[in-house]
Amino acid sequence: MAVKWRVAGIFFFILLCFGYGCGKSEEKERGKVLSEAMVIYKEEFPVLAYTVDGEGNLYTVGNKTTETSMEENGVYHLHQYDNKQNLLWEYSFDPSFAGVDALAVQGRTIYFTASRVVAGKGSCISLCALDMDLNEINILSDYTFYDRIHQMLLQEGRLYLLGGKDYSVKARRLGGSDGYSFYEDRLIYYDLEEEESYAVGIEYPIRMAFAEDGSLMVHAYMDGEGYQLLQYDPVQDSIKTAVKFDGCRMTDFAICHEGKDLIYSYSVNSRGLVLAALDNLGSETELCPNKLLGSRMDTKLLYQDGEVYLLDGEDRVVRFALADVYHGNEAIRYISPGYEIDAPYGCGHTMQRQELSEDKFVLKVLAQDSDYDLCLIDTINSSSYNLRKNGVFYPLNDVPGVEEYLDLCFPYVKEAATKEDGTVWMLPIAVYMPGLVVQEETLAKMGVSLTRNMDWKEFSSVIAGITPEEKELISLSRMVCSMLFFQQYFTQYNSLDQEVFRQNVVALQQVDSNLWLTPYREDQKYLFYYIRYMGDYTNLFLKEYYYGENAKVYPMPKLSEGDVNTATCILLAVNPASSHLQETLDFIADYVAWQMAEEEAPLFFQEPVPEAGSFESEVYQLYQNGEIAYTVDTDAYMEGFYEMLDGEKGMEEYIKGTEGKLRIYFGE
Repeated sequence: MAVKWRVAGIFFFILLCFGYGCGKSEEKERGKVLSEAMVIYKEEFPVLAYTVDGEGNLYTVGNKTTETSMEENGVYHLHQYDNKQNLLWEYSFDPSFAGVDALAVQGRTIYFTASRVVAGKGSCISLCALDMDLNEINILSDYTFYDRIHQMLLQEGRLYLLGGKDYSVKARRLGGSDGYSFYEDRLIYYDLEEEESYAVGIEYPIRMAFAEDGSLMVHAYMDGEGYQLLQYDPVQDSIKTAVKFDGCRMTDFAICHEGKDLIYSYSVNSRGLVLAALDNLGSETELCPNKLLGSRMDTKLLYQDGEVYLLDGEDRVVRFALADVYHGNEAIRYISPGYEIDAPYGCGHTMQRQELSEDKFVLKVLAQDSDYDLCLIDTINSSSYNLRKNGVFYPLNDVPGVEEYLDLCFPYVKEAATKEDGTVWMLPIAVYMPGLVVQEETLAKMGVSLTRNMDWKEFSSVIAGITPEEKELISLSRMVCSMLFFQQYFTQYNSLDQEVFRQNVVALQQVDSNLWLTPYREDQKYLFYYIRYMGDYTNLFLKEYYYGENAKVYPMPKLSEGDVNTATCILLAVNPASSHLQETLDFIADYVAWQMAEEEAPLFFQEPVPEAGSFESEVYQLYQNGEIAYTVDTDAYMEGFYEMLDGEKGMEEYIKGTEGKLRIYFGE
């Protein structure tokens, strides 16, 4: 069928409580833990596309993969489920219909797009209609300018198609360093009554969603104006700007709360699925954590009748009621000294994040400014010792669930969160325990005598004794060794004028300054590889492809062989001067409830104990025997340290020059 083009939108118009300890007697019902509110549809194949009809029935399409039937592997299957996951209807496509990208439904007709080879046109995307009663397919239109369809939406007799062509004579267009990559993406609609296709005049569309007033909202890039959310009025055939973004903020999105709020999956960080008001995008509500999405960028997000639908990282359809997880609270303002990869999941609370320089962060916390509610810091930051010693924070002892949460942690983690008088001053949300992933068989073949529980003298002698070629199989740096050494040292000593310091510095001088933290190589396994983040120990991809079945986890070297392992902690602490104290404590209560309900326990929880002999048991043993270190300000001791290691400065000269700084620092 010939395609007619009616360009829409010539003109663009720019628009842009729980009363526990806070003095409140009114009790607020706690929100559901996400795992309780969430429904995951069990499907026998990875879902490639889905849609939902007006009665809440779910339609999914996917391609089964079997080891026995190559013929079956090329067939796409369509299923219909009611909202209780009962299978109501199923259909198998003819193998000539491949790459089913999108679905829409009206009554007993399912509209879908599929890749086909058409005589005289070659490979193209076909828009089709499937009669569920007759099991018959009608081809509505063929499009040679599409290779794939990102989305298809149906409203008021129009099927809106947004797709792209991957390989084109036109160059790819980048919308900035954090931008979306355009391959001639375009937006059209097919009029079911006129049986014709028309273009919508948006040059670089990214994703689309319908607002409750019937207007089509399109996330798009505009030449010279950047990223915007455009509002297309199908009746007036006009387009105006609803809001401008400061970059490519999102991939998939939906509109809720009578057009006031935006639900979206992030394209530039790891905050999962969030909700924000169109007129206040700085305050965000995390509706589900990033780990549910995994590495997925195309969640095929849908909001309908108060329900949120999306595809998770395992290609499953997930559904939850927005009201079950969204609190609608005044924004909780939390500050941090820079971006933290393990920032807490917001549990449906609106959060306003501010990432400060470390100096500004420390000044604000110590001054107890009232313009923030919560602070987040990794104790590897050089201000953490000062904050632990001099900071004043709201006690969390009476917050529901906190004591139970801490009882699940290893004792040293609970001890770090508790002051001498029993006050719980912070909530640990991640523990980073550095270790070495080791290939013991490779070590044995090369005659490298690395063992568990080495001190720095033994470890440094191993490093000094291996060949330059073998050093290329080590992912570790002298800077990492030095920083860990000082963390260990300052948990026991306040002065460098100690024999144990001198002996360990002599050992560190043998660690090659040319060692680096290098990424994994696929051609061979490392002798040993330094890791620190919790996520690197639990990452199944790293375990399968890089660590290997026989990989072991060794503790890092220590001052003395009998010392415990030294870890750092990501912690949350509450500002006692907060003007949103009740909401902040509500969030803490919900966070610990969510964390304790999760199937996958944090590595710093004592349960469950992994199976003996497994990689997980190696990690468990590493975490089991530890302590939390608070980092001393590097300005007090790092000046001249590397020059001393390189022999450019004498040890006694360095010690003498540093002792005065440390006396002042620890005397504060």
